Formats: sequence, structure tokens, C-alpha cells
Amino acid sequence: MVFNILFAFFISIIALTACVMDKERRETIEPKEIKPAMAFEIRDGKLFIPTYWGRKLLAFDTHAPTWADSSILNNNNSVSRINNLPFRTTTIDGTKLTGSIYRCDSIRLGSVRFDKVIIYNIPSDSNGLNTRGLKAVFGDNLISMGIWKIDFNNSLITFASSMDSIDLQNSTKLPAEFSDNIISIDAVFRNGNHKKLAVDFGYSGSLILSRTQFAEMISSEKPDSVSNQRINIGNRKYAAILHFSETIKESLLGLGFFRQFEFVILDYRNKSVYVSSEAGI
Repeated sequence: MVFNILFAFFISIIALTACVMDKERRETIEPKEIKPAMAFEIRDGKLFIPTYWGRKLLAFDTHAPTWADSSILNNNNSVSRINNLPFRTTTIDGTKLTGSIYRCDSIRLGSVRFDKVIIYNIPSDSNGLNTRGLKAVFGDNLISMGIWKIDFNNSLITFASSMDSIDLQNSTKLPAEFSDNIISIDAVFRNGNHKKLAVDFGYSGSLILSRTQFAEMISSEKPDSVSNQRINIGNRKYAAILHFSETIKESLLGLGFFRQFEFVILDYRNKSVYVSSEAGI
């Protein structure tokens, strides 16, 4: 692509729109046939996977580009700044950010190597939803390169190149749309209202809306800040704890919602989402 344009993106933290790279700058992955399984940790509502920058586990975020703050990027021989390629963005609370874009030679995840990784330089103390304290994120430009099974019962995450190696027994397929690495799921609330929700593992809560959207979904002009609901996704009902924000511009289905399942499968190759069948009501 022409590199004098400015990137605009948003993720959960910041909501990503689109980022098209020419073939030489796009991420690649080796080996092509993969199925590593690794232990993950959940701390402070974040899911961390065992690949390291600056001795930090990376937060797994389905609704953010891969990013790191300067403490990770500075003095790192495997990282280089891409000249004349800045970004400008606005976080979900309206904070404007500008910064540089970097490329990392490779990042390893178990036996898998991601090459030519694009990284956005974002301060870890940026205002926004659930960003403080993070130093680096393993984002959707990498997550979208395969199929992920997150086993919450055993705290294992599996990254596969083909669904042939993933067991779908006792799973339910959720209706989902994939666009520019963003996964959206249509939910029906108790009053019959529909809302498209972005799947955001970077948001630790269950479900968050703007105040106006929240009031519409629960049919209340003066809603409390939290509402326990049963939402319909497909032909099943699931428990969800609804929150609202005065500043948020997006509707997010977070990690807290998916932790009610034994496992979740994010199949970017075939544009499908599966959850364990037992959790539905």
C-alpha cells in the first residue's frame, strides 16, 4: 500500500477498522501445519499467553492490533521502526492518539513463529477501556491467522492451522460475522431488541454498551449501572452481566462472558465461532 497515508483504528481499548499491508510487509507464519497447545493465565481479567516481549506475557486481544509501549520497543534489536508510517487513532473514550508503527522480525508462540510482525507503539497508560498496566498485546492481526481453542477448564490455548485437528464434540456454533478481523455476534435482549456485539477478549467484563444503548436494551430511561440478563444468541439463552459507560462508543462482548463456557473456538479460517454446549440455558 502507499505508506504516506495515516492509519485510523479503534481497539477495545481501540476499535480497529482496517490495515492493508503489501505482501512484503504482511505477517507470515511458520510452519504452515500447526497445533501447539500452551498454558495461559488469567490475571486482572486479562488472558495472557506465553510469548514474550521484554519478559512480559502478552495479553490476548481479539479486538486490537498488536501493540507495545516504548519500554518494550526501545533497545530491542529485533524491532525496527517503519519510517513515514504514523498512525492516528481515537480510543473509545474519545482520547486522540498518534504514534509510530514498528516491525518485529519474529515472535514465537510455542513451536510457531510469526514473521514480519506489525506493531503499533501505544503508551501503556493511555486512557481507554481496560488498558492501564498493559505493556504489550498479541492482537488480531496475528490471532486472525489461524484457529484458536481456549479451554477455560484446563487453562490451555490451542492454535491450529486446520479445523480437522480441533474436536467439535459437545460444541454449539454461534451465529457470527467476520469483517476486517473483527468478530460480531448478534444478541437478542429480553425486550426483543437486537444488538450486534463485537467479540473483545481485551475487555474483562461480560457485556458493555453506551448508556443510551443500555437503556434501550433493558427498556429503562434511568437504568442502574449493572443488569443481570439472559440474552439470546442463535437459538439458546446465555447469562450476561450488562454494564454501561458514559463515554464508550462500541458494544462489546468480553472475556467475562466467554468464561462461562468450558471452551471457546475462534475459527478465523472458516469464519465461525463455537462454544461448549453445556453453558446454554
